[in-house]
Amino acid sequence: MKNNSVTIIDYGVGNLLSVARALEYCGAKVFISRKKKQITSSSKIILPGVGAFGEAVKKLKKYDLFNVIKEISNSGTPILGICVGMQLLMDQSEEFGLNKGLSLIPGKVISVPKLSKKKELIKTPYIGWQKVFFLKNFEFKLNHFNNRYYFLHSFMVQLKNNKNLSGYYSYKGNKITSLIKKDNVIGCQFHPERSGEDGLNFLKNFLKI
Repeated sequence: MKNNSVTIIDYGVGNLLSVARALEYCGAKVFISRKKKQITSSSKIILPGVGAFGEAVKKLKKYDLFNVIKEISNSGTPILGICVGMQLLMDQSEEFGLNKGLSLIPGKVISVPKLSKKKELIKTPYIGWQKVFFLKNFEFKLNHFNNRYYFLHSFMVQLKNNKNLSGYYSYKGNKITSLIKKDNVIGCQFHPERSGEDGLNFLKNFLKI
């Protein structure tokens, strides 16, 4: 029987403490761990991530967590991937060569557009606050605030099936995938732990699943 807790997977890549503090503020009982027993016994899982996709995959495999995450997804436990943690849910990434992901949601990771729709050069990485437009297939009640979240990324998710798209933001005319979902697996490109009241609202809704 799963306990009523949230475990942040510690594989050496991610803002663990800031995510933990945000979840604790929302009332969660939080653990940071790379131990299989702790991870599989939790009622919810957070997969954080910063940096390069390929390095993150290496770390997951180093700590024997790659297949553990797949097992958890098959069990129905809610999983939330944040930033690179969201990108890891894909089949593969084109960042610094091809690297295979967890394949929990069909799609791949590609570079963010370097040109606007007007063919103007865009500075990368994309950094700053953006308004996210949520689609009707996402059940979170997120319209109480401004739906503005903090982003910091040079790569983005390109989904194979748009039915898994739950939110996006528009930058210089480019549509950027911001939120994805398939069954019990959710990914957000933004950092809810750094997104103020809107980010806390997002996390509170994840905890209610």
